Amino acid sequence: MFRSPFVTTYGFSNGRQLTSALIYVRFSSQFKQIQKMLPLFYVAIVLGVLVLIKYSLWRDNFSRQFPGNKPGFFNVLGDSAIVLMHCLSNTDLPLLYSLGLFMKERAEQFQQLFCLWIFYQPSFFMVKAEAVKQLLSKGSLEKNWAYGYLEPLLGTGLVTSSVEKWKPRRKLLTPCFHADILRGFLTVHNIRNNAWDFNRSSRKNSAYYINSMKRISDIYLSRMLKIWEYSDFIFNLTSGREGKRLIKMIEDFTKS
Repeated sequence: MFRSPFVTTYGFSNGRQLTSALIYVRFSSQFKQIQKMLPLFYVAIVLGVLVLIKYSLWRDNFSRQFPGNKPGFFNVLGDSAIVLMHCLSNTDLPLLYSLGLFMKERAEQFQQLFCLWIFYQPSFFMVKAEAVKQLLSKGSLEKNWAYGYLEPLLGTGLVTSSVEKWKPRRKLLTPCFHADILRGFLTVHNIRNNAWDFNRSSRKNSAYYINSMKRISDIYLSRMLKIWEYSDFIFNLTSGREGKRLIKMIEDFTKS
């Protein structure tokens, strides 16, 4: 009768030894499976490093052409960490206001325009009209991916729409924002406020509306700095749930 060397050695004199033997056999089987997967794991690491080097080389070359902070070669976060630390150091301020202070400091430093790196994505900020004019003259006005995060709040309007839709509609609306035209509506707005007693009757609701808008701005702006919230699935399970609730409240308020 055949006997396993393992069984012969230990004899299984009690239940504890039998349990230990079963655990050993199971562990050995799992370890062999892991050993078979190690080559694939090494290949994945090598490919990941090569991709990281490729994007780092591109960012290093691109960042030399424009004013702004030059992230380290293997700095995956780019300027995201700097922006996040600035916001965390000003927790007593609203996120939108804190970001505004950060942009103001960069504008004073670089004067005309500067580039911020959100991971490997460049974002340009124009400070002077000359820089804006030069950019618009290029004819390429495709909007950044981050505008898509605002669609749940703003819909597909002038802020979030594509160039093909934005350009003709903005041209139609431009005369409406002229100072002389807007001045003619001041009397109508004043009469409306007095007739509806808007300032007194809806003061409480207005404050709730304004606070909700501030909170929504914080939610969607902070999403750009949190890589784990780039996924719609994760975002909808975390702060996005509160964002949807506030958007629903705002829509109900505007319809009432």
